[in-house]
Amino acid sequence: MPKESLLINSSYFHDLANLLNEGLFFINADCDVLKTNRSFFHMLGYDEKDISGLNFMDLRYDVPGESELMQKRINLFKMHTLEQAEKKILENSGDAIIITDFNLRIVTVNDAARRVLGYESVAGLIGKIIMDLTPFEGTHECTTGEKITIDENWRKRQTAIADEMFVQGKARSETYLFQKDGKLVPLEVTMSLLKDSRGGRRGAISICRDITARKLSENKIRDAYKDLEQKVAERTRNLQEANTALRVLVKDRGAERQELEERILANVEELVLPHLQALKEGRLERNQKTRVEIAEANLHEVIAPFSEQLSSKFMKLTPTEIQVASFIKHGKTTKQIAETLNLAYETIETHRKNIRKKLGLRHKKANLRTYLLSIK
Repeated sequence: MPKESLLINSSYFHDLANLLNEGLFFINADCDVLKTNRSFFHMLGYDEKDISGLNFMDLRYDVPGESELMQKRINLFKMHTLEQAEKKILENSGDAIIITDFNLRIVTVNDAARRVLGYESVAGLIGKIIMDLTPFEGTHECTTGEKITIDENWRKRQTAIADEMFVQGKARSETYLFQKDGKLVPLEVTMSLLKDSRGGRRGAISICRDITARKLSENKIRDAYKDLEQKVAERTRNLQEANTALRVLVKDRGAERQELEERILANVEELVLPHLQALKEGRLERNQKTRVEIAEANLHEVIAPFSEQLSSKFMKLTPTEIQVASFIKHGKTTKQIAETLNLAYETIETHRKNIRKKLGLRHKKANLRTYLLSIK
């Protein structure tokens, strides 16, 4: 091997070389085997540990009982120069490979890198500084159709990744490079330092994968998720509006129902019960009086729920007080109410006082009838 190679000292050598179906091996000036790929030792039937350290000429010696087979296997190999071997590896990689020297100047690229970056030939990339292909500011069109803005945070992340490579010898990241037409292409990059035999830094190798298709898929998923969120938010708003309208409707219906119940209660107590009371006090036969009492009891049972609700509304007024209040509301005097209910004048006055007290009108000049008329 007349000279050292940046690629051969890369940590990616085995991964790239093992892509080849052909046997690949490297020897020094003394024909000692330095490195091989998987196809090489499989074709000869060796384990990799058995190959390491052997002299290439040792492989040409006759092996008892297998010399003819071994000779045939050895004759299958094609001898390549180091440059040819590197070229073979670069051509067989589906990912873009960019090799730079210590000054970050591009010294080697493969055809996949040329295609990804949109150049007509690899010669258009050789000699460029990798930093010239890297965005550091501004907003640029991307191969995904987006506008990508490069800000301070992005620059800090890229600097941190570069520091990681120099410290750890290897780093992975997602980044952007400029294509020849000025568009940015998103790349998944694995970078590794290249060192010489003494451990000195010779450059770096970057294995780049174009992730435009993946980014487009991610964008579609993100847009679909946003669209779903908007639909959910809109549906939620519609449900909230429907619930609000329903609550208003229920409230209105409840108010209507309460008003109807109060009207029924008032009508029964004002228009029916007084007449039943008068009939009971009149000259009725026993069976007739019994039927009137039964009708009165049943009627009280029917209006009992209404009376309870109305009593609650009017500060726990008793049924008699509610009846007296109804008469007052309709303009009846104390004397008229006493005669209608067959009660003493003083009893009705007591009821009037209790009603004013329960309605909070005690010691006030407010007219009781006017206040009752204001209550629905």
